[in-house]
This record gives sequence, C-alpha cells and structure tokens, in this order.
Amino acid sequence: MSVTTQTKQRGKAVAIPRFRLGSWRLSLVLAAICAIPIALYAPFFNEPFMRDEGFYAAVAQIMKHGGIPYRDAFDNKPPLIFGYYYISFAFFGEHIWAPRLLASLMVSATTLIVYFQARFFYSQRGSLVAMIAFALTTGLAMFETNANVEYFMLLPTMAALLCFTLGVKRGGLGWFFLAGVLSGVSVMTKETSIFVYVLFFGYVGWQGYRETHWAFLRTGSFWWKSIALAAGFVLTLFIIFLPFLLTGTSKDFFDAVFVYTYLYVGAGQGWLFKLQSLSTSPFMLVYATGPLAVFTAFGVWSFWRRKEDYDGKLVAAWFLSGWLGIITAGRFFAHYYVMLFPMMALLVPAGIVYVRDRWKTRFSRTLVWSLIGVSLITPVGINGAIYFHADAGARHEQKYFQEPRAQWETQSQEFSEWLLARTEPGDHIYNLGFQNEVYFYTKLSSPTRFLFSYPFQLDHGFEQEALADLKAEPPKFVFNSKLDQPPSIPNDAYYPYDIYNWVQDNYDYMGQIYFAYVWQLKGDPLPKAGIQDPR
Repeated sequence: MSVTTQTKQRGKAVAIPRFRLGSWRLSLVLAAICAIPIALYAPFFNEPFMRDEGFYAAVAQIMKHGGIPYRDAFDNKPPLIFGYYYISFAFFGEHIWAPRLLASLMVSATTLIVYFQARFFYSQRGSLVAMIAFALTTGLAMFETNANVEYFMLLPTMAALLCFTLGVKRGGLGWFFLAGVLSGVSVMTKETSIFVYVLFFGYVGWQGYRETHWAFLRTGSFWWKSIALAAGFVLTLFIIFLPFLLTGTSKDFFDAVFVYTYLYVGAGQGWLFKLQSLSTSPFMLVYATGPLAVFTAFGVWSFWRRKEDYDGKLVAAWFLSGWLGIITAGRFFAHYYVMLFPMMALLVPAGIVYVRDRWKTRFSRTLVWSLIGVSLITPVGINGAIYFHADAGARHEQKYFQEPRAQWETQSQEFSEWLLARTEPGDHIYNLGFQNEVYFYTKLSSPTRFLFSYPFQLDHGFEQEALADLKAEPPKFVFNSKLDQPPSIPNDAYYPYDIYNWVQDNYDYMGQIYFAYVWQLKGDPLPKAGIQDPR
C-alpha cells in the first residue's frame, strides 16, 4: 500500500510529531511548496484594488496621519485588517502590491502549518499532499485572490488549531492559552472565525465526556483548559481594544464592530435564502474547485465514520464550523469561502485514500478517477482564463466577471489622476458610492468618516451625521457611479436623498469622467471643455 496519502495507523496516530525537518531534502521540498502561494499571488500584485481593499488602504493612510479607525473611518471590519495594511505600507511603501505581498507571505506560512497539523494523522507523504493541496488553492483566482480579510485570517486560524491540537496531545495549558490568543487574532481579523474558536470548547467537553461522561464537569482538567482558552482570547481582545480605550474612541469601536455588524448581518438575506445557498454551495465548490471539493467530501465521510479517529473528527468538525461562519454572515461572496481552504486541504489525503480503497475493480476505479479528472475542467478553465490575461487590469475584470464595478475599479487610477490634476493637497473629495480606492490613489481625504454610502442604508442617522460633516467642510468634488444614482422609479429601497439633494443645490454637475458622475463645488473655476472620458 502506498504511503503517499495513507493515514497513520491508530497506534501511530497518537504519537506527538517532533516537527524536525528530517533531512535537507525535506527542507527544500517544504520551502518549494511554501513558495507556491507567492508565485500564484504574483500576477495579482499590481491588480487594481477592489472596493474592500481600497477602503482598507484608505484607512491605513488615515492611520499614518494620526487617524483612528471607526472614529475617522467607519466600517464593521475588525481593526486588525487595517493593521495589516498599515504594516505592509510601513515595510514596503504605499503601493498596491504591498498588502498583497504581505498576504502571500502569510499564506505561505500557513502552508507550512498545514503540513505540521497534517503530521498528526498522516504519513509524511500524506502530509505533503495536504500541504500541496492548500498551496494550490491560491491559484483559485475566482475566489478573489487578493488582500481581503480572509487571506489574512488563514494564518492565525490555522496556527490556533495547531496549538490546540498540541494542547490536547501534551496537556500543557500553555498551548490552550496560545490557541485562545491566536483565535482572538483571527476573530479580530474577521468575526466569522468565532465558530472555529467555540469548537475548541466543544471538543474539550466532548473529550471529557468520552472519558468520564458527565462527571467531566466536576473535573479540574476541563475547567482549566477552558479557562486557558478563554483567558488567551480575552487578553488578545483587551490588548486590541486598549488603544481605543486610551484614545477615548471605545464607543466608536463598539458601535462599528458590534452594533453595526449586527445591523449588517441582519440586513443580509433571510434564513430561507441562507438554506438555499447552503444546499447549492457544495455544488458550487465542486464546480469551482473540482477534485479539492470531491476529496474533501470523501475525507469528511472517511473521518466521521471512524469511531476512534478523534484527530480526524476534529478536522472534520473544524471544516463544518467554517461553513457555519459563512452561513451566519448571510452573504455568500466568493472570497468568504477562502477560510475553508486549509480545512479542505487537511481532508484531501483521507479522501484520496477512501476513494482508492473503496473502489478496487479496474472498471470502478477507471470510472471514479475519470469523473474526478472531468471535475478539473471547470476550475482549470475558469482560473486559467483569469491568469492568461496579459495585464493586471484585464485579469481583474476577468476575475470579477460580469461585475460592473470591476471595470470601474480598473479606471479608478486614471480618474484619480484626473482629480489630482484639479486639486491641491489638503482638498477634500467625497465618494457618494462604493469606490473607496480613489481616496488611496489620490491621498485626498473625506470630510466625513463615512467614506462610502452603504452604512446609510442600515442606520439613517449616519446620513445626517455625514451631511453635517459635508456642510461644515464642503469637499471640492463629489462623485459616484451609475449604480449609485437615485432609482429611476422610486421604490422602498433606501437612498441618501438628503445628501444627494444637498449636492444638487451646492455643486455644478460636470458630467461623466471615466466611470464617475462628478460634481464640483459651486464658485470654483470649472475645467476646460473636453474633460469627459472619450470612451
């Protein structure tokens, strides 16, 4: 029996991996596999920012000039994503590629951790298969390979699982504490990973129940492990919260990260839509990832049916908890699925072994492996079409196929140059839409902390606050896009008419410049004719 993807026998599965790189050849192999995510990221380093990235970059610029997230730039994202962008600009300069490079390095480190985690229940070769499977997921560009939050959360989420597993194996409370710390980092990168953290408590309780049934609730072991997990998590959240407490912006932090997030999740689709999306998502994953999804499904089944394989059950449950995080968010954007990739990779070797051992006749094996081979067609075709474009702008538009804002995002740099030619440092601009990247490209600021208009839909009071800011410091230019115009036929959907009407009263409409509908403050000299984009 080949050991390439063979799971360890139960007698060996409980052994603690020493994690010593057995030879210089293995070291080279690990380094080469860790380089795969960076290589697959590289074609997207100079891709135009999509709107989420543009917002994070703009907030990092604000932080560089003494601003504070939430007080000076409002959104529901936890604060660490702004920290990652700030760090990338500090080390690499304010370039589009800086956060992508940092994200690729963190994904590369995650690749190595996948190998270490896999060594608990696979042979060395099986662990390398899991490692390669995860490394190659970076090439699934249709899941928006970029510098969005999911790519930054992979490292702390995966490292938390490794530390927790070490704690389960060795029993040291320090490992549980460190798992709590890393879980806190993960949650403060994106909240949906909270379910992965909660799983750790469930597993500790389940482990105690297997040994002593309900008597585990009276044992110190269960409670000390739980306290260590909670202490590490709470300490991390406190350290992250401390700067907001010391600067008197704790209410801004709480309102954005908790209250606004609650509104955001509540404004998502209803449970019927979530259930429909949940039922179709596995087919979407098969369509988009091919063999990765197929072997993941077989891996979950393989681990779950082994009554004594508790390590495998932990990974299978970890994968399902990731699903729960996606469902709870209520929005099934492609990049949300990225958090599942390390979980899927860890299940792949078990899935391969199951397929190999389940179908043994020549005909059945030929049929099954042929079907798995056919499943490669769509992911190779979809992602190949993205990679084969010659320039970054074309790759960006192909990645966000049939998304109008993708083309506008490729024009944002040109539009920003147009604005820079007509403004001075210190001038304000305002985006009554979603094109946050323009703030970053121009290095011009908004007079209000609401850099885009979506929050107005969830809390109408935000519009009045923004309007007061705009009246106090009128921006030189206001712009939005076709999708951000008032509805042609009035409907029940909320639109910020108060701000829009104020713009109509105090600004001159200049026309469409590239993607943007632009207004200039009345009284300022109008540019010469011919400013409209000829396209």
